[in-house]
Amino acid sequence: NLKEYETLPLYGWKAEGVAWKNADEALMPVYRLYNPVTSDHHYTLNEKEIGILTKGAWKKEGVCFYASNTSGAGLNPVYRVYNKALTTGSHHLTMNEKEKNHLVSLGWADEGIAFYVPN
Repeated sequence: NLKEYETLPLYGWKAEGVAWKNADEALMPVYRLYNPVTSDHHYTLNEKEIGILTKGAWKKEGVCFYASNTSGAGLNPVYRVYNKALTTGSHHLTMNEKEKNHLVSLGWADEGIAFYVPN
């Protein structure tokens, strides 16, 4: 969401540029969920996870982009790590394996590959 991207730096967020490219719509939808209690967002293509989270405070905001749940030519992994000590921003997504490994060394839980996106 370009408007959201341009607005968040006004509230202290740092704009880091494009994280990854959207995959073809023929792939699986990645949903964005929002928790109004913690003001946190969560991204997943896992329907079971969506079902569990939306039984609580999380609200499904819809399809955010498309990705693959399997590796393939021209696709890169996006890693997901989790920090249970945080109430907001507790999940972090990155294509940078060094960043993922660094966060894991600081105590974040490695949740593996969340999905695959184009180069």
